[in-house]
Amino acid sequence: MKIQPLVVCALLFFFFGCAPRGEKAAESEKETEMGGISFQASDGTKVYAVLYPVTEGANAPIVLLFHQARSNSGEYEPIAKRLVSMGINALAVDLRSGGEMWGRKNKTAEAFRTDPGYLAAYRDMEAALDWAKKQGYSKIAVMGSSYSASLALRLAAEHPEISAVMAFSPGEYGELKGQVRGWNEKVEVPVLFACTKDELREVRAYYDTPKKKLLRSKYDLLISEEEGVHGASTLREDKNPDGYKFYWAGLEGFLEQWKKGF
Repeated sequence: MKIQPLVVCALLFFFFGCAPRGEKAAESEKETEMGGISFQASDGTKVYAVLYPVTEGANAPIVLLFHQARSNSGEYEPIAKRLVSMGINALAVDLRSGGEMWGRKNKTAEAFRTDPGYLAAYRDMEAALDWAKKQGYSKIAVMGSSYSASLALRLAAEHPEISAVMAFSPGEYGELKGQVRGWNEKVEVPVLFACTKDELREVRAYYDTPKKKLLRSKYDLLISEEEGVHGASTLREDKNPDGYKFYWAGLEGFLEQWKKGF
């Protein structure tokens, strides 16, 4: 398999998964309670999250982790632990547009009778960013999965304090239709895109816009692989046993450059 500097193209398979409940779920819920924090969104909504801290201290960089539709912070549990092993703090957020997966409930979404929608969840992402800034983290990056990958591009476009974006399966889903390309054109920091074969044509449209070609950092990356799943779950061994190593190789290289300041 050839890996080019900017683009790696192959096939992924679209897949959503849900971890079984039981002993493993109970351990996850206990861990959530141990690392659980909360902060307030601009509309007063209480947003819940799980902090995975680096033992060396809060001066290390932090990645804000945002899940896909019908999901929650549990999507990132094994991913966050691996980030910590790299010396990177991680904050996995329960967005209000989400649900019960991975043996966990979405504590933020529980406050709403119906799903308030993707754009409403953007308030929660901004609240997470505000929290990280107040904690004094030295570098802040964001990682999104599916709809939140698209909103992560918007977050970086509107908040220059974000220094890198990792967008796993971004798309113009539902109410986001017609907006993602414009958000990405305004992003002036390095971006890692990861997508499936079916998503590749659409993601290329965000990646290769004329304006973005002028602004694009040499550290931007678009990756895809023969085996994989939709969204950030492609980094999970339990969901993508045949392809997760490939994605981690690309992500780790990107993050190491980010830690150095690109």
